Amino acid sequence: MENEKVQNKIVETYGEDMARVIEGDQGGLIKKIIHEQEQKELEKKTLSPDSRRNKSYMLVSALLLLLAFTTFTFFIFKRNVNTVPIERQFDPLIFNDKSFFIETASLSKEKIIGSILTEMSTTNLKNGGLE
Repeated sequence: MENEKVQNKIVETYGEDMARVIEGDQGGLIKKIIHEQEQKELEKKTLSPDSRRNKSYMLVSALLLLLAFTTFTFFIFKRNVNTVPIERQFDPLIFNDKSFFIETASLSKEKIIGSILTEMSTTNLKNGGLE
């Protein structure tokens, strides 16, 4: 039983601290403690949900959430889908009856011109066709 003695813990409270400071005649420290308490109270007041600024923030955020939800549901449940009519594509004034390609990588200038001339001579055109 002797080994199981309860150790007393020393608990200091705010009142005891204030009494010790007053006994020690440390006025500057008291003013500092009072100022810190006033700052804490002011901070509690500004951070509380009951303050006017925080109420306005909560109201605006609730309105924005409602607006976002309304917009979201509007686009999801919209029945008629508006489509844009597709316009006709461009019709050229000059029509091609035939086109051909020539590989020019390994040909000289004369061979390129010669192959173009042979293609032009073998082409059959319609009446009113363009050469």
